Amino acid sequence: MEREAREKVLKEKVEFVNKLGDIIPQFISHVEKLEYKVFKHIAHEWYDEYLVITFVGGARLARICSGDSHLAILQEIGRRIEGGYYEEVQDLERYESDPNWVLL
Repeated sequence: MEREAREKVLKEKVEFVNKLGDIIPQFISHVEKLEYKVFKHIAHEWYDEYLVITFVGGARLARICSGDSHLAILQEIGRRIEGGYYEEVQDLERYESDPNWVLL
C-alpha cells in the first residue's frame, strides 16, 4: 500500500477511536479516555499503532493494533474495557519518549 493511502487509513482509525472516546466514557463509568496512537519512525516507513484506554484513577491499558481493521479495533475495545495490563504499555511509553518516533 502506498504511503499516502496507508496514512489516510491510519488517520481514519485515529478519528474512529476518538469518536468512540467521546461516547464510551459517558456510559461506562470506569473508563476515562480512549485513544488511538499511531507512531511513525522518522527515518523509515515503519508504523506502530496502539489502542490506549485510560481508566478512572489513572491506570492505562495499551494494546498494539498495527494492521487491525476498524472492526478488530472495536472488538479489542470491547474485550479490554474490563481491564488487563500488557507489556505493550511499556512499549507505548518508550515510543512516547523516543525522539526517533513521532505521532502521525
